[in-house]
Parts: sequence; C-alpha cells; structure tokens
Amino acid sequence: MITHENTLSEKERYVLGALASDPDAATARRAQVLLEWANGNTREKIAHNVGLRAGQVQQLTRAFSQKRLEVFAPSSIERAARGVGGTTNVDALLHKYHVDMAHARYVAELALKIFDETVAVHQLPPDCRRLLETGALLHNIGATAEEARHHRAGREIILSHELEGFSSIDRDVLASLALFHHKKVKAERDAIFAGLDEATQRATLILAAILRVADGLDDSQTQSTTITSIHVEALVDTVVEGPQADVDAARANKKADLWRQVLTPPFYARLANDSLPTPSPQKRAKLKTGVRGQEPITRAGKKIISAQFAKIQSLEDDVRRDNAVNAVHDMRVATRRLRSAFRFLAQYYPNKTIKKIAEPLRELARDLGAVRDLDVNIENLRGHMATLNVEQQRSLDPLLADWQARRAQAQRRLIEFLDGAVYDEWVARVEDFIEAKDKAGAPRVSDVVPALIWKHYGRVRAYESLVKQADLATLHALRIEGKRLRYVLEFFTEAMGSQVPALLEPLVALQDHLGALHDTDVASQLVMEFIAARARYAQRHGTAVPNFEGVAGYLSSLQARIGELQTNFIDRWHIIVRPPFRQALAEAVAAL
Repeated sequence: MITHENTLSEKERYVLGALASDPDAATARRAQVLLEWANGNTREKIAHNVGLRAGQVQQLTRAFSQKRLEVFAPSSIERAARGVGGTTNVDALLHKYHVDMAHARYVAELALKIFDETVAVHQLPPDCRRLLETGALLHNIGATAEEARHHRAGREIILSHELEGFSSIDRDVLASLALFHHKKVKAERDAIFAGLDEATQRATLILAAILRVADGLDDSQTQSTTITSIHVEALVDTVVEGPQADVDAARANKKADLWRQVLTPPFYARLANDSLPTPSPQKRAKLKTGVRGQEPITRAGKKIISAQFAKIQSLEDDVRRDNAVNAVHDMRVATRRLRSAFRFLAQYYPNKTIKKIAEPLRELARDLGAVRDLDVNIENLRGHMATLNVEQQRSLDPLLADWQARRAQAQRRLIEFLDGAVYDEWVARVEDFIEAKDKAGAPRVSDVVPALIWKHYGRVRAYESLVKQADLATLHALRIEGKRLRYVLEFFTEAMGSQVPALLEPLVALQDHLGALHDTDVASQLVMEFIAARARYAQRHGTAVPNFEGVAGYLSSLQARIGELQTNFIDRWHIIVRPPFRQALAEAVAAL
C-alpha cells in the first residue's frame, strides 16, 4: 500500500478534509478512511479507528485509486469543494478569467435599471441590489473556460473561491445566478441552490429572472440597446431602442421564461412602435378548440371533450408498444383533461349518459397511472444510479429489476383494457355523446365560466392557512385543485383573451413542483415495500436477509428530497395568491 502524504493532491486533501465533517455519517467515515490512508496508517489501524473491517478499507482505497473523488456523490463534492481555490476579490476574479467587461458592465447597468424600476413587482430588499450587480459582472466568467457550457463553468469557478466582502451564502447565490442566466432554469436539480433557505431561494430566482432579461437585452453584445421606459401594468412593458434593439428585445423576451414563473405581471420588451403582445400562435394552437364566449356551454363542452377524446385515440397504437414512455404520458394527460371536462360540465348533459362514460374512463386513467408512475420512478432511479460507482450501482440492480417487472405487468394490464370490450363500448358511447343533439336553452360560456373559474380559484386559496404546516396528503390535494384551475383556464383560453398564458405559467410551475413531490413520495413508498417484501421472503424461506445498504441509501436520498420539495414549494405558491395574479385573473374573466 502506498502510504505517502503526496498520495493526495492539494485539492483532494482540501475536499476530503471538508467531507470528513459532512453531516452524512457514511460520507464522513469514508473521507476519514482516505485521509488516514494518505497519512500512512495501515488498513488494520484505519479499520479499528473508524469502525470498519480491514477488507472494506482496502476496497475503498482501491476504488479511490481508480476513480479519485468520483467515489463520492457529486452533491457531496460540490459542498466540500467550496473555497478550494482560496480567497480573492471580484475584480481579481474578473481579471483572472478575462471577462468581457464591456458586456458585463452593460448587463449590470441594464439589470440595475430593471431592478430599480420594478421594486413594486419583485419586492426585494435593497441589499439584493449589490448581489444583482455582482452577479451580472460575473455571469459570463466561465466563457473562456468552456464556452458551450459557460454557465456551469462559471458556477464552479465562483464556488471554488472565497469572495472578499461576501458571505458564503452570498457566494452560493452568485454561483446560482451564473448557472441560471443562460439555459432553461432547473433550480430544483441543483444541490447548491437546494441548500439555501426558502427566502434566499426565492430572492435568487427573482435576481436570476432580472439578470436573464438584462443579458438578453445585450445579446448582440454591442451595448447599443437602451431602455427608454418601463411601465408596470398588465405587463412590465419595457420599451427599448437602438440599432440592434429588435434582436435584443426578442432574445430578452425568450429569456423572460423564468420571470413568468416567479413574478407577476410578466416582462415584455418591445420597440416604441410595436404593439403589446397577444398569446403566441404556438400556444394558442396547442389548445385550440374554437370555443367562443357567446356559444352555449353544451356546444363548447363538446368541442373540448372531442379534442381530448381525439388525442386519446391518436395515441392508442403508440401506447401498445414496449417502453412507450412519452405516449403513455400524453395519453394520461389527455385522460385527466377529459375527466376534468366531464366533471366541470356534467350538469349540462344527461346524468345517465355521463355515468356510463365516467366509469371506464376512470379505469383507463388508473391503468395509465400505474404505468406512468413506474416510468417516472425508473427514470429517476437510473438518474441516481448514474451518480454512483459501479459497485453502488450493482447494489440497486435488484430494485431496478423489480420496478421494470412491475412496469411490464402494468403495461400488459393497460393493453388488455385497450383491446377489451369495455374500451370499445366506451369509445362508441363517447362518439354517440359528441354527435347527439343538445337540448335548446343551455346557458352561454360567458354565463357559466366566470363562476366556474372563481370557484376553483377559491378552492386553491382555501389552502392559504394550511400550506406552511401542510403534510404530504394536503399538498397532494392542493396539487389536484391547482390542476383543475389550470384545466378550466386552458379549456376556455380562446374565449378569454391575452391574459391566460401568463396565468398558466405559475400554475404549471406549482403543479410540476408538487408533482415531483408526489412522485418522490410514491417512490419512497415503493422502496419501503421492496425492502419489506425481500425481508419477508428471506424469513419465510430461511435464507439470508439481503444487503439493503444501497437501497436504503436511495431511500434516504428520496426522503431528503421530499423534505426539500416540501419546504421549497412555498415560493411557487405565493405567486398565485398574490394580488397581481388575482388582478390578472379578474381581467381575464372580464374578457368573457
């Protein structure tokens, strides 16, 4: 065994020293093993000191010799590597990495102007202004290191230094701004962002939203596009001018996706002579059914039902194929929408007809849900396994095989239902329902839908006093209510005007977040069922109980993820209960 101090590089010794104090006991113990190994201790002495077997020590040191720090989870390495590059200041960092200062300073200038003019929208404290300015200066710091993925490279550069005048939390916020300024923001997947408290996470996302649009306004990197005015009404209407203003404004509007998720009203940049926007043709076409405010609700309802029914039928062949993950997802969504449409509109059609349609639809939704849940769990498990070494991956192979077998069985049940007489009869009933003549005298869409929208918004807001202490069952119920509000808005978008897309984005963000929470909880339950079933089998057959260390580790990570999602969803919740959202909703309803 090599036992010299120089077995470890300077960075490795720094990171292992930090990992030795990691809150995860197993991680800390493994780091201690490697530090003692590098200091020349024998594996027997190391095993005695840390409470392991000598063979386990040897196995770990061999793995480290091949994979180095990759034997640890990436999230652990990220936490431990903070400050490994030493202490510096922002100016020195900008100089060291040859940042384009003309662009950096101009983006900072634009960002601060937007920050100052929209205080009533973002409601951030003044001290966030300095973080935004610094984040703007640093946002492209990774460009010379790795152009294509400069946002990730910039994040790593910032994290690897202690920045004079900034706390460790400030440094993590600045790293998050560098990461979030460029590509589509997937904040929930970033370990550093997840470590921030709730209020800091929200402030970080808002600062990132401002930085993204400011960076877009100098996408041409000519520093020639100027902001002439910002007016906050139904939109944050930002008028710009300059020789490249049309190109830069278009880029800023594309990068305003995060703004629309975390702030209301939405940001929009335009030239002085351009009119304010209407919903994009692509989004309108996606939901287009031809529903009009003055037509009978029975006719509008059949348009909505017909569109979702056609979607289900168009996916039948794809769903029958093995591993049809996307088709199963799409059919499940269409089935959910169809069930919601019948729930909203059942009172306007013969009760007996609706009942005959509802039960088979419920069975179809149940079979699709069983397959889809396993698809999500398998994908997430594979993603977790990709972060592990080969030995750790193998420890999770039995769980993966169990879920794949369950998925195959659920797929067979789904196909049997689609090929069966019940489904054929259901299709015929829905077709007859769509073609049947409606009775005269039904109320108009504009007579019915306003009350329907406010009813479902009221059901969402009813959770306002519960969310801070809500358990998983309550949050799942909130997700369902949020989904129903989203669907009723989507169904009647064409009759309501340009406000609806901006209302849908925060609802979708809330639903996605709570959906991830529910999926993680379901996975956690399935892992516990797997462990219990294997333990019962061993007891019943008198065999050795399997080693569940890898599976238990995955369960621990799932439960930690549940805690993070349960805590962090509040930011998305606040957007849809704040006055700007209610005002925009009222204006959309008033258009009917």
